[in-house]
Amino acid sequence: MRHQMIANISTYCLLALAGGFSFVLPDQLGVQTLKAMPGSTSDVIKLTGTIRDFRKTNAAFKTAPSGGNGHYAGNLSFQLGSDDRPVFTGSGSKISSQWRDKNANPIAPHLQWDLAGGSGVIPVAIATPSPKHGTLDTYNSGVGVYGGANVGPAPTYQVGAAMPTVRIPRSLSNLTNQGTLTYSGTSTISSDIHCNTFNGGGTINISGNVSILCNTGFMLSTHTIINLNSGARLRLYLRNGGSSWNHVQLNANTKNPQRVTIYNLGTVKWVIHNHADVYANIISPNGNMELSNHGTLYGTFRGRTIEYDNHGDFHVDRAAPRDMCDVVIADTAGTRGVRSTGGIVSAAHFSTWFKDTLGSNLSMQHSIDLTHSGSGLYEYLDDSFHPIDSVLFGNEGESHNNYFTYAIDVPFIHHACGGRFFEFQGCDDAWLFVDGMMAMDLGGIIPGTRQYVDMDRLGLVDGRTYTLHFFYAQRQSNFGIFRLRTNLDFVITPQPMTITSVGD
Repeated sequence: MRHQMIANISTYCLLALAGGFSFVLPDQLGVQTLKAMPGSTSDVIKLTGTIRDFRKTNAAFKTAPSGGNGHYAGNLSFQLGSDDRPVFTGSGSKISSQWRDKNANPIAPHLQWDLAGGSGVIPVAIATPSPKHGTLDTYNSGVGVYGGANVGPAPTYQVGAAMPTVRIPRSLSNLTNQGTLTYSGTSTISSDIHCNTFNGGGTINISGNVSILCNTGFMLSTHTIINLNSGARLRLYLRNGGSSWNHVQLNANTKNPQRVTIYNLGTVKWVIHNHADVYANIISPNGNMELSNHGTLYGTFRGRTIEYDNHGDFHVDRAAPRDMCDVVIADTAGTRGVRSTGGIVSAAHFSTWFKDTLGSNLSMQHSIDLTHSGSGLYEYLDDSFHPIDSVLFGNEGESHNNYFTYAIDVPFIHHACGGRFFEFQGCDDAWLFVDGMMAMDLGGIIPGTRQYVDMDRLGLVDGRTYTLHFFYAQRQSNFGIFRLRTNLDFVITPQPMTITSVGD
């Protein structure tokens, strides 16, 4: 992490005085970087955020989890709210054993790979019939193209499989909507697109890592060809669901389905027919897919169900899934225990955790210094994290001021395929959001639990700047563990101090 960073100092305060003034804190603050001489190992990154203190009797904040102390996941929305705060959903459960990546690092349960790659299994919500005069078998794209010795037995269906929650990247949703786009002849797409309708025709070449979000339809004319250039990847997010592809070729030049992922967010049927050849992984939680009249899919499908008609062919890819850097993802699933909100009382109560709320919390600015420990790694390791002793509401008769939240937001530049990560170990709740999407889910009262985020698994674009939102809550008096390690390239521009004064 040797990139020049611009120091940012944003100072705010909250003060409640009878007959006086109110000064309002923002929800998160920024980062200040203090750089030493080149080659030094004493560089310091100062992360500055907002602490909110709660009284120990506050039922909105200090309520024991119904399932007992432990790690709880799935109680927050996987996407930040419009105000950049996490949103409580209450659909979580206690974690009995951790989900882990191939290096045994604990990961958020929802980040386990969504597809069925490597298993020869088709996860569907409802029962699926057999093909009508079509072919249903397996192969391994990691070995080579389909055919010859690379043809395996028919896959099995996992009926009643859980469907994933599709998360549209915030950077994609925030792109200018280009309305209706029409392609013909030969064209190249090398950047992300947000449109209402995509009308594809001719030959379309995909260059680089491209994501396309369509609000209404992704329509391809008869005989449309979509090729992927060397190293290219394509992700399609279709809000209004399906499409009808007739004599279309998608990714047939590479014949590697791992390079294309299609997310069908709607309920409209997806139809691949009339000698269409599609190499892709398709995720369609609420919609059906139809394969008919020699329409062929090479890849994987996870969705509501599949309909077959008249020589619809499905060659299920058994290859282990890979991340954006072509590194094999080999996760190990954990196990869930009792359903519980992890001690979070309600959405209304949770909304006070990371927002200034009169009568519920008091807030102040606080910084932590991440020190350079070698090889671009920065860390803050504190096993007695009590940053607000004797201030705000005070210790309330205890040895420390124990009941508070801490929120930081930090822009960073992503460097793909460079082993960039964020790791946190703490005693209580911690959530991390990147580009508005949850990447860490450490809810509950959990002494010493750790979680690891590999940035290359999040579909981020090399060289692009994203915002990292980190939320922490300390809800107990027995532990104060706060251990953060990362090699992200943080950067931020200065912001002027803003204080809002309101008369009483």
